[in-house]
Amino acid sequence: EKKGRVVSKQGMQKLDRLSTEILKEMIVENPQLKVYT
Repeated sequence: EKKGRVVSKQGMQKLDRLSTEILKEMIVENPQLKVYT
């Protein structure tokens, strides 16, 4: 029984870095998003 897609450790780190970068950029445009950091 497969559990969908499994993300590797490296994949998770990449996603983490990307999402952090994206969030930072979004905060520059919309400072209200700071509550999510």
